Amino acid sequence: MTRFASVLLAIAVGSGIGTAALADQTGFASSHDLRKERGRLCMSDHYHQGGGNGATKKAAQAAAIKSWQDFTALEYGSDWASFSRAGGKGMSCSSASTGVECNIEARPCR
Repeated sequence: MTRFASVLLAIAVGSGIGTAALADQTGFASSHDLRKERGRLCMSDHYHQGGGNGATKKAAQAAAIKSWQDFTALEYGSDWASFSRAGGKGMSCSSASTGVECNIEARPCR
């Protein structure tokens, strides 16, 4: 996460508005190349990452997806933040001292 995004997230969380209440479009998406895929508008070569830990693989995957969605919503708005609509998805999970750790990446789509 960039320092700028970290500051924005801290402001949003600290103010109590949370990422779900942020504007649906921040305008930052237009700074990337976009293309139509499967009826969706997607970033053609820009990936976001998310990571999460959990006692089980399912919990770690859910935490990683939430991390991806929260950061994507913060940067581009909630319209872009659905992992189920994302393109080019990848996920890897491994054992960790706390259980399971998963990392994901995907291109935001709306």
